[in-house]
Amino acid sequence: MDTNATAPNGVPIEVHEVRRAEIDQVPLRCWKDRASIYDLFDSQDTIGMGAWAGNTCVGQLHCYRLDLPNGGHDHWPDWNKPWWVKSKPAALDLDGLVWAHACYHVGRSVETWLTECSARVATFAADCNWDVGRIAERLTPHCFSDEQLQELIGRARRGEQPTNLEWGADPSYFGRGIGTAMCRASIDWAWRHGYVAVLVTAEPDDLPTFSRHSGGLSRRTYARLGFKTIAAEGDSAALPEWANWLPEIEREVQQALAAGRSIASLHPQLMCLRKEDSN
Repeated sequence: MDTNATAPNGVPIEVHEVRRAEIDQVPLRCWKDRASIYDLFDSQDTIGMGAWAGNTCVGQLHCYRLDLPNGGHDHWPDWNKPWWVKSKPAALDLDGLVWAHACYHVGRSVETWLTECSARVATFAADCNWDVGRIAERLTPHCFSDEQLQELIGRARRGEQPTNLEWGADPSYFGRGIGTAMCRASIDWAWRHGYVAVLVTAEPDDLPTFSRHSGGLSRRTYARLGFKTIAAEGDSAALPEWANWLPEIEREVQQALAAGRSIASLHPQLMCLRKEDSN
């Protein structure tokens, strides 16, 4: 799908579903192992959407197929599942195949991924005696090819350090509409493949640092695309657990409260777009 988004150098961004033949061109950082990824291709045809600037994948949206009212997904890692998947998806009043958005990664390429992980490897590789197998275990849930693993270990040995990266991503790609473009492409893909709805976890508006850290889009963005809120996370009278994860996130939260935002408005929400309601 052609988009209105562009890379920082002006190259148009093209978005399509990630194909099996492309997996070594895509950072594979949110799955348990490669076997799970191949199973996902077998069961749902793709692992999500990829945003491409020329031949480089610079954004990813991870997605899962749910067969409601009772079906979850075995390959959706527990540490990455939103609260509504862990609780009672049967209570969502949806029946049929549902396409669920897990997390967005904008500005992440294989290059930034290897750079980020090589710096991490440098902090513990000596404790592993630079043993490839032990290093790979410590890097879970990253799913490297053997060639990629050797490359990042080589970078760690040379002491290469990441520059101008924010949580492993190139921030020059932020705010360019790439996440929204992947969302639009994912919705289109879902309708063409027999899904009855798309489910997303919408992050609070105007907390960009938290949204980037959590890998989500804002409630306002989803509402513009036609999504409607069907559930909210947690106790609306208490701040979310993530409110003090990092100093920069805590500052955003405190600034929002000082500006008059309610605590309830800071909680992520489950939003739904049904095919029957889509334009």
